[in-house]
Amino acid sequence: MIEENIDLPAPRDPAPPADPGGTGNGAPLWLDDAAAARYTHHSRLPLHAMVGLDPELADVLDAHFIGCTPDRLREIRQQHAETLARTADALLAEPGFAARLARVPAVTGPRVVVLGDSITADSLGWADLLAAGLRRLPGSPSVTVTNLSVSGSTSAETIAMFDLVVRRRPTCVLAMIGTNDGRRQGAAADVRTVSPTETERNLRALRTLTEADAGSRFVAIAPPPMDQDRFDATAPDGATVRFTVDDLDATLTAVRAAAPDVVDVPALLGSTITDDFWVPDGVHPSLTGQTVLVRHIVDALSRLAPAG
Repeated sequence: MIEENIDLPAPRDPAPPADPGGTGNGAPLWLDDAAAARYTHHSRLPLHAMVGLDPELADVLDAHFIGCTPDRLREIRQQHAETLARTADALLAEPGFAARLARVPAVTGPRVVVLGDSITADSLGWADLLAAGLRRLPGSPSVTVTNLSVSGSTSAETIAMFDLVVRRRPTCVLAMIGTNDGRRQGAAADVRTVSPTETERNLRALRTLTEADAGSRFVAIAPPPMDQDRFDATAPDGATVRFTVDDLDATLTAVRAAAPDVVDVPALLGSTITDDFWVPDGVHPSLTGQTVLVRHIVDALSRLAPAG
């Protein structure tokens, strides 16, 4: 329980601010509290995860960052959980999906850890849909899926948190890394966060850590494509954080070089992507997009050779 004498700042007014550039937490105006909550998980930040963050304190921190009350956040989380369950049930009702999902535990083993950035940290994302589907699968296979993804993470930052992976004693690590490696920082400096050469090296290092330290299987998953027009339309003038198709393409080339056996999401999607794949920023998949992702990822995993 949270001690009553902890001096925490009051949540910000959740009403949209006058500043057209975004909210007090740097989020654009289209990202309301329900959307922001999908990607906000302070309990997963490495320093917090290392010692374990009290759930009530985690709610306070998440709510303060989002700009709502803890009670409102809990209401949002419940809505997300219900949406996740309905979406998982709909997937399981699709022809062939349950059969493909039922083959995944033989590939991953009983303890799966998922690594990634906000695309994977999403409470309505492919990783949580995978976990929900496995829980609701007839026969309920004994598989735990632990999502350690942290919004904004690069491949380098994922290496730095690998001790948390080892603690989970995974039998398989699924890693969708790279979108933030191509992120540009600074309105004037325009600095790329991680170079393609570093991305390739980091993905190889993550595989080595997974196999040598965790003694488990490593499956790299290439991040999905972005929509440049959508991003440019929603990014404020003088934005200090930017993404481009060219940078993401360079990252994808590095990911493919580091992991020739990658689950190549962009290649699997091909030209089938529709406008409703993304939320307004053109970087993060919508629930529709995340559902498309989990279909492809489950299909790809089901085709891999069984573990062991």
